[in-house]
Amino acid sequence: MVHQHFMLVPSQTVTENVLLGLDDPRFIMHLTDYDQRVAALAERFGLKVDPRAKICNSLWGTTTC
Repeated sequence: MVHQHFMLVPSQTVTENVLLGLDDPRFIMHLTDYDQRVAALAERFGLKVDPRAKICNSLWGTTTC
């Protein structure tokens, strides 16, 4: 079993946190496009994730916004 520790930015949305790990150019971000891509990935893998939800308001959030 591989243990993976990840860090999330609580004040950002799920999509914004995903974008932090991408190699794509992030100078101009069309968040609605990326929201749709994250939602499609979540559906593909059976995850119930709102791409626009702030991390601090999600199950993973450990602080308040």
